[in-house]
Amino acid sequence: LHPVHGYDTPPRRTPTGSTLFGPRTETVVVEGTVTADPQGTLFVALASLTGDPDPAPVGELATAVITGHDIHISWDDGTSTHLALPHPPTGGDGPEGQGVRT
Repeated sequence: LHPVHGYDTPPRRTPTGSTLFGPRTETVVVEGTVTADPQGTLFVALASLTGDPDPAPVGELATAVITGHDIHISWDDGTSTHLALPHPPTGGDGPEGQGVRT
């Protein structure tokens, strides 16, 4: 897991016990703080899921540029992806997407 935007700390590993992958597994944890910004708080991280025994570090697989709520990702194979996230609604307090109350 590679934090790209919005996180307060570098990633840390925490033991998670036994899974189907083995008896002693770890989970990578990143932490961030949700702010009172009316535009919301954006967190972006890259993750790599592979069976490669010697994968490249995930931070080298892509470069992400964040501008507001737009995310442009340039992948190591030369392709790119653009994500335009909607801004959170303002006002209201219902779960129907009328708004967010903090």
